[in-house]
Amino acid sequence: MDANLVRTNRPGLKKLLGDQEADIMEQVWAIGGSVLAKQVHERMRGGEKLAYSTVVCTMTRLANKNLLHIIDSTTKPYRYEAILSREQFVGSAIQHVLGSLAQDFPVEVACFLQERSNVSDQIKQTLSGLED
Repeated sequence: MDANLVRTNRPGLKKLLGDQEADIMEQVWAIGGSVLAKQVHERMRGGEKLAYSTVVCTMTRLANKNLLHIIDSTTKPYRYEAILSREQFVGSAIQHVLGSLAQDFPVEVACFLQERSNVSDQIKQTLSGLED
């Protein structure tokens, strides 16, 4: 993920990755474990039709960005696996964005996080009250 580029007008992971990269990562996470580009390509046929070579090229680019790991580069076709879970990736992206904002706006970011923390505490109290 390019920490300098967040597309706030895009949905979901497309805020953080290119369209094809986001779609492919969603498929990799949905399949789980090690995957072949062919498996990802087959799952993507229903929606946006990408050429198999485009899927392979994009997965190689994701490996170069350290989002995917090539399990054994001596065999073809390559088997890939996600380096981070979806949750870990999103959490890391949030940390990068907040960290970048905090460098220029430390007081504002601290206030924002404090407000969110108070809301979180209120929600936790409400939920614990429901459990009783």
